[in-house]
Amino acid sequence: MKILACLLLLLSIYMVNGDNTRDIKTLKSSLQLLLKRIELKSSYCSAQAQGQCGTCICKDDFSLRKKYYCDCRNQSPQRDCLAHRQNGMKIDGYYTVTMNGSRTTQVYCDQTTSGGGLTVIQRRMDGSTNFYRRWNTYKVNCEKLFFPFSIL
Repeated sequence: MKILACLLLLLSIYMVNGDNTRDIKTLKSSLQLLLKRIELKSSYCSAQAQGQCGTCICKDDFSLRKKYYCDCRNQSPQRDCLAHRQNGMKIDGYYTVTMNGSRTTQVYCDQTTSGGGLTVIQRRMDGSTNFYRRWNTYKVNCEKLFFPFSIL
């Protein structure tokens, strides 16, 4: 309803003024801004999954069963997923972990199955990915953090 009112207001501004070229540019700019706001408000995270990610960032991903995932890489790096869990992070999502105390990497942590704290190494999601591959293929895909999982 608010969107319709905004569009009618923009249209009335266009009809009243005489300088149509300037008004068309203003109307187009205002409409693009309005469409961007509509897009942000209509995301699955803000509409359906609000609060599901706690202090993590909710990200839409309609290829997933849940339609979203939690990006927890804004949390300080920990030794592993179990350390994140022990520090109160009980949400499944992407986290930053340290490797031997010096380097960091992003991993997916399963914080709900069997008490949580699990680093996902390989997960079969919907069967669309063939995991029976040569080692070189796994090494190349290792950099792809997003679904479906491969060896990390």
